[in-house]
Amino acid sequence: MTELDIVFIHPPIRFQRKWTRFKHSEILQIPMGMPALADLCLQQGYKTRILDIPLELNLDVKWNPNNYLRNHPAKVYAIDLHWFATSYGAIQTAKLCKASNPQARVILGGSTATVYAHEILETHKVVDAIIRGEAEEPIIKYLQTIEGNPGKLRRVPNLSFRERGGKVRENPITYVAREEDINRLNFTNLTMMEHYKEYLSFLERYMPFGIMVARGCPFNCPFCTGGRDSLAHYWKRQKTTLRDPALIAEDIAHLAENKLTKEIYFGHGIYPSTQKYWLSIFKEVRDRGADIGAHHEVWRLPVSPQVLKAYKRTFNPSCTSIGYSLQAATPKVRRSLGKALNDPTHNFTKAQMDGFLKTCNDLRMPLRLWLTFGSPFQGFTDMFHTLWLLATQARFRLAWRNCTQLLAQPITPSPGSPVSRDPEKFGVKLKLHSFADYYKLHKKTLNRFFSLDFPIAYQTKRLSSAQQRLWNTLASMLALPTHFLNFYPEKN
Repeated sequence: MTELDIVFIHPPIRFQRKWTRFKHSEILQIPMGMPALADLCLQQGYKTRILDIPLELNLDVKWNPNNYLRNHPAKVYAIDLHWFATSYGAIQTAKLCKASNPQARVILGGSTATVYAHEILETHKVVDAIIRGEAEEPIIKYLQTIEGNPGKLRRVPNLSFRERGGKVRENPITYVAREEDINRLNFTNLTMMEHYKEYLSFLERYMPFGIMVARGCPFNCPFCTGGRDSLAHYWKRQKTTLRDPALIAEDIAHLAENKLTKEIYFGHGIYPSTQKYWLSIFKEVRDRGADIGAHHEVWRLPVSPQVLKAYKRTFNPSCTSIGYSLQAATPKVRRSLGKALNDPTHNFTKAQMDGFLKTCNDLRMPLRLWLTFGSPFQGFTDMFHTLWLLATQARFRLAWRNCTQLLAQPITPSPGSPVSRDPEKFGVKLKLHSFADYYKLHKKTLNRFFSLDFPIAYQTKRLSSAQQRLWNTLASMLALPTHFLNFYPEKN
């Protein structure tokens, strides 16, 4: 049996035997950077595989991860702990790796692992090391170091690990990918992944395959760790780095030409300063004649009708949509958010919002409109305004005047997000303060019925957790009819 050098593993939220009852609560998609890391290791001569445990359990409820790990021994098991929902599942996966191959190294990486690296290494001995921030150079240097001289782990950038005696050491974060680094990566090589064709097929039912567009974000949102200030604090990324439009178009064309998937989604949104950039991407895709659907997001208003027209003209209209997430319906709340977040882009005008909705309507562009109930500074007035907007859009939708799908779901603050770092500034009282809190929460929470059992782990000065659940449940009920109508007007 040939030993692998490294196996990248995507963990479940928790291990379920009666999987079909709970699969909607799982995160099936792997982080977008994982295929690139695996391909980089492969190019450096390391024997590499990718394992998506939720996928395997979806394909076969009797699939046994212990058998797989014993049959695929590796020197290193690299488990992503990006989304906090997999906090419990990632540690359980690490335990399985150690039990099956005690001599193997287990490392974690991703957003949640970055924020809680010190705590995880102190409390979970099955984890040997954690790569904080971006991982391309660190993962190669880690593999080189453990092969040659483990004592040189202090020289691996971005690495946290336990030294002899058990003391946790955190090397400085000195690696942040540059534009040339990102442009050299291959984000669409899935051939190292177990059942990758089935993986792409499954994704089309939930969230399609993600196209890597950029590293970083110029904005701050209250609950997101991927924003400007959080990335600067935890990842030492000081600016947004965009990929070459031609490389993005090549990724899309590769997927379309090889019929790997019918739809993709973009991992970076449209906002005013990137509109020319997106127009160049759409032109590159059209020049390659890729026949594929796409799902995109508008991150900030205003957005030019020209961009939305080009987007619709580029992708298959029978499976193409745009999304927008509304943090607050009233200008007063948006101004408060903008001030607290040091991000004035939250304070768009009603005319800009109405113009965006009208453009989508005129283009017959399917729109997924996310409405937030429980954002900081929201009171009952803003909640009623948000609910009225939802009801109005639902009425238009039912009258076939637009192609809008409405969504409302409670939010759990991400580790390291602005609200998580400074809750008092936002008038928020948190229930989750440590990795142990997220671990315990997702050990017991099934999250099968959306707002009815979704964890609401905070309260604001104006809204308790129970009130937030009530508003989100009411909103979900109002939005439900929009999910039973044909979302794509041009679909055959």
